[in-house]
Amino acid sequence: MGGTNQNRGQFRLTRGFTLVELLVVVGIIAILISLLLPSLARARQQALSIKCQSQLHDIGIALLNYADEHQGWLFPTDMGHDAAHVYVDPTTGQMVYNTWPVRVFGVWDPPELICPSDQDPYDAHSYVLNSHMGYWNVKYSTSLPNNTSPSSVVLMGEKNTTIYDYYMEYGDFPRVVDPYRHGAKLGSNYLFLDMHVDTVLPNVAESALDPWDFAAGLTPPTTQGS
Repeated sequence: MGGTNQNRGQFRLTRGFTLVELLVVVGIIAILISLLLPSLARARQQALSIKCQSQLHDIGIALLNYADEHQGWLFPTDMGHDAAHVYVDPTTGQMVYNTWPVRVFGVWDPPELICPSDQDPYDAHSYVLNSHMGYWNVKYSTSLPNNTSPSSVVLMGEKNTTIYDYYMEYGDFPRVVDPYRHGAKLGSNYLFLDMHVDTVLPNVAESALDPWDFAAGLTPPTTQGS
């Protein structure tokens, strides 16, 4: 019996957390979360940007396949958002999109054309082609003026979500292109004529649209690839 009483005396009730201690723990957890969330958001944004770059690379491969079948022309130059290519079918009442992705991909809304950072883009496409290729009849193998490298000529960029355009026409860059899709310090993703993809600021991209110096007043050829 004496031993039993001694053992009983050794037991102590476990003391729970006080309210103050719980509040301190909750506060510490909240601080940790606040510190982690920006890092997680940046990591997610970076992942989306990389996915966007990968899709632009895939589009570049599709354009090369198109060029192989169309005498070197990289894309149709006359299949944008206009009454001849986007209209309501009078028989079915359904919208018809006979835009350039139909020629290149076989469908008007391939998933490759939507950047994962672009929420619900107009006409289901996040990218626009550089129309200067058509102005100057540029094929994939066309020599560029002034020893310009294809790696410094933009072929495709990221458009503003609410813009319906499929091409960057002359003077359209500020209206059509999303200059900072992937951050104020990074800019947006662009596919270049040598088929590499890079993230550059808008001033760099706009200067890489036209090595033929159309802005200086030169008159481009009238014949375009189809």
